[in-house]
This record gives sequence, structure tokens and C-alpha cells, in this order.
Amino acid sequence: MNFRNLCILTALVLAAGALAGCVSNNGGAGGEKLQQAGSSTVFPIAAAWAEALAPGLQVTVAGGGSGAGASKLCAKEIDIGTMSRPFKDSEKATCASNGVTATEWPVAYDGLTVVVAKSNAFIDHLTVDELKHIWRANDPARTWADVRAGWPAERIVLYGPDSDSGTYEYFNEEILGKNCGADGKSICPPRSDYTASADDNRLVHGVVASPHAIGHFGFSYFHENQNDLKAVPIVPPGGSTPVAPTFETIADGSYKPLARPLFMVTNGVPASGTPLHEYLSYAFGDGQKLVRSVGYVELDAAKLAEMKGRLG
Repeated sequence: MNFRNLCILTALVLAAGALAGCVSNNGGAGGEKLQQAGSSTVFPIAAAWAEALAPGLQVTVAGGGSGAGASKLCAKEIDIGTMSRPFKDSEKATCASNGVTATEWPVAYDGLTVVVAKSNAFIDHLTVDELKHIWRANDPARTWADVRAGWPAERIVLYGPDSDSGTYEYFNEEILGKNCGADGKSICPPRSDYTASADDNRLVHGVVASPHAIGHFGFSYFHENQNDLKAVPIVPPGGSTPVAPTFETIADGSYKPLARPLFMVTNGVPASGTPLHEYLSYAFGDGQKLVRSVGYVELDAAKLAEMKGRLG
């Protein structure tokens, strides 16, 4: 089943302050209800679990980006904020000021995937420095010939997440660095002349349309569209051999520096017997069996035991 099609894709593009979304299961009128919103990267997992928990538990799943998930959780508008990056200290402080104890729950692992169209015949791999040259704001590569000698002098067409996305922040931190801003310690911003979207499917379609395009998003969206896309192997920092994102390289951590955990965040640890406790119990139980089916890597045994222990 294509869980991503359970909901109208415009749910991934939320207006500020709005909880636009869709009910991802068809729970009965008497069923318990939960609301979650946030990362489009985590969306496939959330939708799959919502469907599996029907009809007893009704779960509303929406997108909007990790930042939206954090802000809505802090405002007590949702039960679960979905995040493709850790909660920021500033977000935790905002939550605390509103009586919310932001509690992170890693639920799966992702490999942020750099992609080109299948019609691209020249890119075999990229180094981190080459990725930085492509995406940096200061004197970026304008054509592929600027990136590597022998590549075509064709304009680079770029697609990536918008600034409210956890993927945006994670990619910029790992590839562009954290030595920008007046204090020299801020995450460096990307160039501005790219197509940005909170809808990963829009990014997919943009990259597929041009042999000179490049983009990045969660592994799930590559996995679902691998007939039309190529994942670009990345040479890890200090290494010499390109590593492609696969279930195996994400799981063993060799896909560096773009392998990462995915999170769901709640207001504290839910009490036993509550709908939220039921949801997380499923997430760390049978729900893990669905993780690979939507293109991510399940938690390792040690992390799973840690989460179950914390949940109680």
C-alpha cells in the first residue's frame, strides 16, 4: 500500500498557524483521537502507523515541517510533533514557558538522500566539498563544469526543502557548516536561487524533469521513486570511497554524514492507558515492522530497548 497517498498531499504545505491535514485512518466515531503534525520526512511513517491503528485510534496526520511540529506542540495544538532533526534548546524553552515538557522519541533512521534524474549520465558520486560548492551562498557553482572538470557547462538546477524543514537545517549543518553568522557559530545558509518546497513530492518531480537538476530529501521519497531517480553516492569526510544510501549503510552508519534519526516529540512521558501511550507502544512494537516498507530503517535493538524502558 502506498501510505503517502492516504492523504491529500496539500496537507504537507501548511499555512502558518493552521492545522491543515487529513485523518489518516477511518477510526469509528467512538475511537480515541490523536493529532500530529510536522516533518514531511516523517510523514510516511506517521501515515502508515495511523492506518495500521484504525479503527480503534483515530490519528490526524499533517505536515508543515519540523519547525511547525515544534511550535504546534509547544502551543498545545497537537499531541505529537514529528521532527527530522533534534528539538532545539530555544524550542524547549518555548515549550517550557507554556508548561510543555518536550520529550523526544527516536522512531527510525533515515539517510538524507542527494538525488539526480535517471537521465543524468555524468554524475557518479559527489564529495562533501563538491556538495558544499553547489549549495553554498558565497560564490556557488553555477554550472556542472564549475563542480568538476569534464562535466557539462550546463546550469545547475536545484531543488530542496524550505527553511521550516528539519531536513533543510540538517543538510545545511552537515554540508555547509556551523561557522557563519556574526558570532561565527551559526548554521550556514544555502544559496537562495533554488526551488524550495515543504512538499517532497514536488521536489521529486522537479528533479525528474531535468538531467541537470539535483535535490535532496528523505530516503523514503527516493525509495518510492527509484525508477525515475538516482541516489548520488557521497564520499564521507576523511574517506575516499563513495557510499550510496541503502538500508544497510544507513543502519550501520557508514552513510556519512547524512544518516540521521527521525523523531516524534510529546509533552512528557504519556501515562499508561492513554491513547498516546498506546500509540508509542505500537511505535516501539509492531510498528517497527512497517518502517522499511515506507523506506526507512527500524531502530536497533539497544535503542528500541531504551525507548521501551523510558515508556514503561
